[in-house]
Amino acid sequence: MCRTPVLLEATAAALKAPTVTQVEVVGCRDGFARLLARAGASTEIPGGNQVFLRSDQRVWKVVARTSAGVDCGDPNLAAEVRAVCTALA
Repeated sequence: MCRTPVLLEATAAALKAPTVTQVEVVGCRDGFARLLARAGASTEIPGGNQVFLRSDQRVWKVVARTSAGVDCGDPNLAAEVRAVCTALA
């Protein structure tokens, strides 16, 4: 379920542009995933490259995005981010 190619495909489809070339999985289990998305060397990903996903009926969906500097222990996390962080703790 937590296969990197599947997570890359779901992330690339959700972010649309720029092209996501790879993902680094930070955590993944029980239908929740947290990863860092990477685009081409000189391309930034608008809206943040830390991606939080949830599996809905075996289909991964992006539920939130943040900058890479956001940590699960940070105060004032969005509810969607907190839900993924809690599931992966």
